[in-house]
Amino acid sequence: MFKLIYHLLLILFFINPVFAQKKAEKQIIESFETYKNAILNNEPDVAVELIDANSIVYYADLLYQIKTADSVTIETMKTVDKLLLFSYRHRVPKDELLSLSSGEALFKKAIETGILSKRTVKGTSLGEIDIEGDKATAEFKIDEQVLLFKYHFNKEKGKWKIDLTALSESDNASADMLVENSGTTANEYFFLILKMITGRNPGSEIWEPLE
Repeated sequence: MFKLIYHLLLILFFINPVFAQKKAEKQIIESFETYKNAILNNEPDVAVELIDANSIVYYADLLYQIKTADSVTIETMKTVDKLLLFSYRHRVPKDELLSLSSGEALFKKAIETGILSKRTVKGTSLGEIDIEGDKATAEFKIDEQVLLFKYHFNKEKGKWKIDLTALSESDNASADMLVENSGTTANEYFFLILKMITGRNPGSEIWEPLE
């Protein structure tokens, strides 16, 4: 009898972590799919609940820069940060930007206005997932093709959330490469993109603080 109980306990010892791993993987995939569908369906209130505290802090810092940064400060910003600042200042009315008071609000505005494009998630999925405690990474796939960078997740209050800041290094590298291949300066390239999107040339006010 003792040997039987021992063997059952031994089996449970090895099986329980496997079940826990599978459960966590399922939760991560569900979080990602809900986030993706929220962007595709223009549901900012849903999407914002699926990004982590790091992401909220990032957008809060970006909001401060959007409101206060002058041309000197803008030129010191990383490529993606600068593009986002230009995008918000060019595509969102000044009074709307000034009315925003949190990182959550700025993130939701990105979805509402298309600054966070549906193309960033369309046709995407997760591949192999690695979990260590309350942190996880997952392969990022577009049309089933695995890309070099990975999505990062943090478990906060029992819920797996996406850490958008972990993508910043790869995003900046990709943006720098696009600028280099364009044969123009970064600013010229960004302004061309904004004109293509909105049909309007960015004015000199894009370099000026909002307040």
